[in-house]
Amino acid sequence: MQTKQNRPTRIILYFIIAFVPFLSFAQKRTELPSSYYLYRTNPRTKPYLIKNEDVQLYANQDSIKQFSEEVQKKFYEKLAESEIVILNAGRYHFKNKYEDFTFSINENGLINGEANYFRFKNTAYQSTFTFVNGVLVKTKTINTIKNEIFSQSELKDKVLTEESFYPSGKLKEQQIEDFRITDYQKNTIRTVYFEDGSINDYNNTIDGIFKVYNSSGTLKRHADNKQGFDKLYNKDGTLDMIFYNKGDESRTEYYVKGIINKKQTENKEESREYFYENGKMIYYEVYNLKTRERKVFDSKNKLMPGKTIPRISM
Repeated sequence: MQTKQNRPTRIILYFIIAFVPFLSFAQKRTELPSSYYLYRTNPRTKPYLIKNEDVQLYANQDSIKQFSEEVQKKFYEKLAESEIVILNAGRYHFKNKYEDFTFSINENGLINGEANYFRFKNTAYQSTFTFVNGVLVKTKTINTIKNEIFSQSELKDKVLTEESFYPSGKLKEQQIEDFRITDYQKNTIRTVYFEDGSINDYNNTIDGIFKVYNSSGTLKRHADNKQGFDKLYNKDGTLDMIFYNKGDESRTEYYVKGIINKKQTENKEESREYFYENGKMIYYEVYNLKTRERKVFDSKNKLMPGKTIPRISM
């Protein structure tokens, strides 16, 4: 009886002992030289490994732009000498002066699965990357000192969502980029938030809408490219100015305390200025761009020849 009771325990123990070498093998990683780098120009391109003995190159790609053309030329010539690294399937790690990266390569020679990335330029931040056949599909960066989330991103169905956060953990900025839209100038929705959660800035390049808000919640600016207008507001929410631009005709309206005070229009043939008092148009001037002739009309479109009309102060 006693032997039968101990048998399951022994079988489990034997299984664990037999499995330990396999676990050790699975976790083994290959150390790479410090001349290796993770190179990723933007979210649209697959990241890949680069090898170059000059470790300064990758740290100085942004700052080099301020130098002379000759210095920049030499820099990029050295950068062009970099070697793209192809590795066999396995787990790898490299550490240099600027970054520490642990990752896996699949049978296709592409970065795959979860990877840990640490950049020494910002020593408090550590990132976890998730790759699928070389494509970076998910990231999460945390402040390791304060244990706070700093940013995260996810690529799903060709739509990239990127988010950054305030130290309080509240959402600071969100950008959604739709790669199904081939025009990269018109495929993004970017929203910036105040820390209380209200919107500060909204820029939708897909629909051509742009809005800016004051911290009080009142609208500061509202533009619509498809409708062809751009409205500016005072802090109290009243209109200050409106620009219209559609085709060959443009129009600008000026407001005082939300009431129209002046309007200007222009097309290929003429420009006009309308003057208002208490929101009512009292006269307007028409200037012919070809003949350079100026005419003045009253509010009933009656020509007022030979009269000098004093302009209303703005």
